[in-house]
Amino acid sequence: MKYNRLLYILFFAIIPAFVACHDEEEEPEEVTYSSATNTAVTSFTLRSDTILENLESVFFTIDLRGRRIFNADSLPVGTDVSRLRVSIGYPTDAKEVVIRMQGGEYKGDAELNYLESEYDSIDFTGKVFLKIVAQNEKDSTIYDVSVNVHKLNPDSIYWDQLAVKSLPSKDTPVEQKTVSYNGMVYSLIMTESGYKVYAIDNPILDNWVEHDVMFLFTPRINTFAATSDAFYILSNDGKLYRSEDACSWSIAPGSTQTYYNLYGGYTDKLLAVVKISDDEFYRAYMYSVDRGDVDLGEIPLRLPVDGFSQLATYESEAALDPQVVMVGGSDMFGEYSSACWGFDGDKWAQISASELPQMYGPMIIPYSRYKVNGRWIATKYDVLIAIGGRDAYDNTNKRVFYSYDNGVYWVEGSSLMQFPDYFPTVVGAQAIVAGVEYTRGDYSITWECPYIYVFGGTDLAGNLNNTIWRGVLNRLSFKPLI
Repeated sequence: MKYNRLLYILFFAIIPAFVACHDEEEEPEEVTYSSATNTAVTSFTLRSDTILENLESVFFTIDLRGRRIFNADSLPVGTDVSRLRVSIGYPTDAKEVVIRMQGGEYKGDAELNYLESEYDSIDFTGKVFLKIVAQNEKDSTIYDVSVNVHKLNPDSIYWDQLAVKSLPSKDTPVEQKTVSYNGMVYSLIMTESGYKVYAIDNPILDNWVEHDVMFLFTPRINTFAATSDAFYILSNDGKLYRSEDACSWSIAPGSTQTYYNLYGGYTDKLLAVVKISDDEFYRAYMYSVDRGDVDLGEIPLRLPVDGFSQLATYESEAALDPQVVMVGGSDMFGEYSSACWGFDGDKWAQISASELPQMYGPMIIPYSRYKVNGRWIATKYDVLIAIGGRDAYDNTNKRVFYSYDNGVYWVEGSSLMQFPDYFPTVVGAQAIVAGVEYTRGDYSITWECPYIYVFGGTDLAGNLNNTIWRGVLNRLSFKPLI
């Protein structure tokens, strides 16, 4: 009879008590180690090579139960794995350590006696198996060994041309504005025949629900905004209207101001700007149902008042209240902004220490990126992405910028992170991130992959793009390996 190691230890721990209760000593049954110990792989690494630097630092997972050995963080696209040398940790008294290769591009079907030739190369372009036979020649384990290589560049944002959809409107849209609200996406669309609002929980499903909207005023579609508890929009004459369903609208309770523009939601409050006089005098306001219009004072000199991005919200351990940030736009003098501005619940301030290009109508996207260090460990970081719009010379801006510190410092992304040539000009578009839940059935792994959706926007001539584009950082869509 075979026992595992734990039972082996417990067996001998109870022998003294057993003998004390019996006059005759009984011989214990023969006990042998299970294959989990005498054929276990204790380590697996690649040896240093000229193919890539620090190959020995690539981490390999050893799944003893599943009898699999693999690197969860795949090697870069195009890495040559046809001649790799490995270092294997195995029981010192192992009788055999054999590597079998099948269907490789370089060695085809071959077998390597690792005990005799541990420095020989292995062809991982096909299937590779590692067999360890114990000293007793009875126990053996065969491991499936793989060296994973990315098929796509993991740190590139992929914009799928085949996934492009039209805005959710039966008629040709003339204007649109899309916002997130309580886990849903709402798109307000004006056509020549009237107004509709479309709602969906996740844009990837494309099952928009259409609702009629009856405005008793002429709305400014580009001011459509949402807080945590309501929707807001301005009329053509600057009056503030509120709705709890984006369909039925009424004048915002307690609002007496004539607003110039709406920045967007800050928790359950609305950030706005009022133009006091034709002499370019502006004041910042914050509206809420319980307090009405709250004057926050004169706006900073270069704070954009038009053409700014949607607000991005984040929370910091150093601050009690959440922060919102925006990029781009034009200030009270009509000059395009190259800064990132933030609001902390009390006032607006420029927070960027390094400048962006001057942009009108860009997008700001809270997203994720990965950095891979010299030891081949990928670390996830939250980032802000600034993208799209037009520059001060009315040229399309397709340069993509990233901030790893909530908008303070910005860097231009590599060529892999830029908009592809086939992506259209987007000025004044809205970018919304929505996750898609994937499941890998063989191991019941579930993970969420966040997609970026770009709604509408216009070309340089002001014509609306009747499109919804979908993009994703490739690495986030890869199936987790266990």
